[in-house]
Amino acid sequence: MGDKQSKSSEFRILSTMVNDTDLAAIGVDPSGSIVFLNRGAARLLSVPEGSHLGQPVANLLGMETPTTELGVSFELARDVGPGEQTWLRAHWVKVDGADDLRLLIAEDVTRERNFQRDLVRSAALAELGLMAAEVAHEVNNPATYLMTNLTILRDDISTGMVDADSASELIEECLDGVQRITEVVRRMRALASSGGEEILDELIDLSTVVRDACRIAGMRVKYKADLHIHDEATVQVHGSPKRLGQVVLNLVVNAADALTGQADPMPRIDVSVEEDGGCGIVRVRDNGPGIPAEKAARIFEPFVTTKIGKGGTGLGLAVSRTIVEEHGGTLDLEPHDGPGAWFCLRLPLP
Repeated sequence: MGDKQSKSSEFRILSTMVNDTDLAAIGVDPSGSIVFLNRGAARLLSVPEGSHLGQPVANLLGMETPTTELGVSFELARDVGPGEQTWLRAHWVKVDGADDLRLLIAEDVTRERNFQRDLVRSAALAELGLMAAEVAHEVNNPATYLMTNLTILRDDISTGMVDADSASELIEECLDGVQRITEVVRRMRALASSGGEEILDELIDLSTVVRDACRIAGMRVKYKADLHIHDEATVQVHGSPKRLGQVVLNLVVNAADALTGQADPMPRIDVSVEEDGGCGIVRVRDNGPGIPAEKAARIFEPFVTTKIGKGGTGLGLAVSRTIVEEHGGTLDLEPHDGPGAWFCLRLPLP
């Protein structure tokens, strides 16, 4: 009698724990049909308790679930309204004593994902702030000769002494100046708007992404190091050119900052684009002091930085890795012999 009461109490305790938790617990049989749905799942997925039993789990979630290994986390995005999504982080677990059943455990990570999105935008805007002086310089040069040429044209017109060839040359220079200013503004707007852009299901050229990012970074790099781009290979991947461009920009700017004041007479940064092992690869390498061993293992964690006292927030690499992982890729620090820091960005090919 005592054993039965003990087991009954244990069952009630477990049942209460399962139903009162904020986690969703969904039992699925080998055919993919739902055999159990706790209250947490009903609350999280906004469905009545006890509904969807016997139905495919895809009907409940609105999509097929990845057939990952037990315990391996994956994320799902559910449309809950026009332009609105709920993000779930889930994993499969085995049910003890019932080898033919699996349990899908899920939690709502929408706030975390929104925070990451805002963090991406904040990091981009922070870069814009740091580049303000360089941007002003880039715009000021063409603006100066634009104003000079227009002044000459105005004076010539007022005196009635306009030489057609000279005027045509001045106008071409003015158009070139306007084009240069427009290009600088375009690159700045691309960086400023990158935080809210969804990953697009379109092919993009990694060389274009790298060159655009390096043009922006050039404002921070040109007085610190020689920047070399190696992109002989044409490599295309799926994704957002703006967000991937922010990753490359961050890596190049970090390399330039690491080279500031270095004794090496030839400070340089090499950015390469290549294809290997079914991946598109972007490598950013510098010949600076490298990353201290005590920080190398944690360099992608938020608020870990090698630029203490130099304006570093420790968010750039953490945000960059998040962006790359959202594209199904990886961002790692490559071990190597010799000076400098080597970063490798890998993205799956279509």
